[in-house]
Amino acid sequence: MKLTFKKSIVGLLTVATMLTPVFASATQENGGSETIGGAAKTGITSGAKDGGYWVRGKVEGKLKSSYKHYTQHGFASVTNGKGVYADGGWQNPDAFSNAKLITWTFSGTNKSNYRFK
Repeated sequence: MKLTFKKSIVGLLTVATMLTPVFASATQENGGSETIGGAAKTGITSGAKDGGYWVRGKVEGKLKSSYKHYTQHGFASVTNGKGVYADGGWQNPDAFSNAKLITWTFSGTNKSNYRFK
């Protein structure tokens, strides 16, 4: 009895592992990121991006990322060089996702990101 139960558990785990990529690909996300440098990249850059509009950069020493997709759900996020992360959550089509402004750092990589699905 115990051996049959163990085989059942192993079988269920195997099936679940095999199905995970199928379900994960059903809601595929797309997007991109941009490194926000110190002296080389100050201020704001904005424009059309992948069917939406992306605003990103550095404002008064803080990272910014805002994104809206016109026909799909949009998402914006920022990560500073110390790994501090903030996002604006998934927003409905044609509504901006505004990542909370976090402090830009001199060390590490500061990034603004956008995604859509």
